[in-house]
Amino acid sequence: MTTQLNDGDIVRLPDWRSINFATVGIAEDRELARSRGHDDVWAIYTGATITDCRQYFLDDQAKYRRSIVLHDGEPVIIGGAGYEVKVVRGNTKAPRNSDPIHFTRLPGLTD
Repeated sequence: MTTQLNDGDIVRLPDWRSINFATVGIAEDRELARSRGHDDVWAIYTGATITDCRQYFLDDQAKYRRSIVLHDGEPVIIGGAGYEVKVVRGNTKAPRNSDPIHFTRLPGLTD
């Protein structure tokens, strides 16, 4: 069964630990985004925050635990369209930049 993702879903890679995760985003006008050479879907890693607020850390731990684990090369459906997961080099063990996971369009794969 193909993994289905939606705007705002929390995702991560198998080797990411602790509170490392990314959030899936979908452009409001996907055709316009593509026509301008922009991504129409993405996964953003927002990094970590240094805080003495225990609840902030507990909330991030909960997001990590419920995150969807993705694998490089895996086909996924995002907002009804098919994509392939592409892990940006250097991000397999932990996120190293703000967009560690890319999605490449897979025509013909839909829900």
